[in-house]
Amino acid sequence: MNASRVDAILFAAAIILASGAAVVWRGTLRGEATPTASMSAFPSLPIRPRAQVLREAARVTVGSNLFRLSRLPADVRFARRVPVVAVQAAPPPRVRPRLVLKGIVGGPPWRAILDGLPGSPPGTIVATGGVFETLTIAAITRDTVVVQGADTTWRLTLSRGTP
Repeated sequence: MNASRVDAILFAAAIILASGAAVVWRGTLRGEATPTASMSAFPSLPIRPRAQVLREAARVTVGSNLFRLSRLPADVRFARRVPVVAVQAAPPPRVRPRLVLKGIVGGPPWRAILDGLPGSPPGTIVATGGVFETLTIAAITRDTVVVQGADTTWRLTLSRGTP
């Protein structure tokens, strides 16, 4: 037998013994004769209680709430099922903007024309250090724009047209 089964059997035996002791003790208070003639502190209980004794023990156990200090039923009903907790849906995946470099103008300091910046219209002219929601223009050179995001860095270059 495994340990948990032995524990369950011992617990059930303890409940039966406690219930039987309660029946005997309750009968003693009413002036009824106890089932034993011995004068020991604990009356001896039969090894195999009869069905009537078990029914009486169950009635006393249920009726008097032996395991509560107040001897009253619980205020809250016992429920074996664990309440289901609503699981929040995962936030939608972050969509990375599709940035397109349309051109670079000026000379130092350079400016760039970008499409796809969040919260900005197409063809927005940007300078180094510009912030567009979570994107920052980190650097602009003669042919490259570096855009820094929270977890991504874009290096946008001008495509050379064929002559």
